[in-house]
Amino acid sequence: MSRTGEERTRGAGPALVALAACALGALLLPAAALASNHLVKLREVYAGSNAHPGDEYVEVQLYASGENFFANAIHLKLYNATGGVTEVLPAR
Repeated sequence: MSRTGEERTRGAGPALVALAACALGALLLPAAALASNHLVKLREVYAGSNAHPGDEYVEVQLYASGENFFANAIHLKLYNATGGVTEVLPAR
């Protein structure tokens, strides 16, 4: 006994709906953010004083675990009021 074309396609409807739902879910759900230092806060910046002009520091807070790529790859540039670079830390 052979099945008619209508009977053959009747079972494909739920499968197509499930496939479309999966594809739509993949497009709408956000992907994970894979970044090495995206949750960073500059907590304190001290540019020194007249009495101690060489005492500068920047305190950086990293919020998430695994965000440790600041170890040897960060260079801090200090600028004057006109926008010129006065110093690069660590010294190159």
